[in-house]
Amino acid sequence: MSESVSAVISAQIVGKMPHGVVVVDAEGVLTSVNQAVLAMLGSSATDLSGLSHEHQALLDQWLTQSVVTKEDGSSLSKVCIELDEGGHAYLFGLQSEVESTNDPLTGLASQQTMAIVLQTLLSVARRYEKPFSALLVRITNLDQLPQEQALLALSQCLKEELRWSDLVGRNSEDSFIVALPETDQAACDVLQEKLQRVLQGITLDEVEVQPEYALMALQSDKNDDVSRYMARLGA
Repeated sequence: MSESVSAVISAQIVGKMPHGVVVVDAEGVLTSVNQAVLAMLGSSATDLSGLSHEHQALLDQWLTQSVVTKEDGSSLSKVCIELDEGGHAYLFGLQSEVESTNDPLTGLASQQTMAIVLQTLLSVARRYEKPFSALLVRITNLDQLPQEQALLALSQCLKEELRWSDLVGRNSEDSFIVALPETDQAACDVLQEKLQRVLQGITLDEVEVQPEYALMALQSDKNDDVSRYMARLGA
């Protein structure tokens, strides 16, 4: 399974994100921002090189603050991601926007957000003839379980077992979907087998009946749009 996402796909994902993205390298040098960050700053610049000293100073301030409040009084959420090659990526979003794009129970991407992500990744896969796969994970006996506990346990497992480049979110009341950029069917099958083994080890506290799971892995083809692909995936 590929351990990285191509620069083309990465740029497509970042460009479509509702969050602002700031990348700082291992030396602490700010190397890139996306358009969402520029808009949040109130800058008319089109890239990092066009930032004014005032906006540059404001951005530097945001990176050091634990709680970010804009001049208009609105609050920004801030997430820091450590990068494998060194450095960090910072994700910023208006609190109201973050709440609408995340599943309120698990904090993962919401069903609506995942639909947008899948549409983007399927389009990129077709255009650049890159493999794309997804994995659907469903709890088949959720009606017999404490639902919140079971869903939180599954979401935590997925967070821990997936690559940083894999995108996981809520698909329905009882299922999650994992988007796997630059991943073919064979690699997706390997991940499916791995997750099946790991999921067998999930136990819920003070519950006689334990979760049972169904997993479906599928590589997209050139005829897939979101509706067709999700139907083939069994979602």
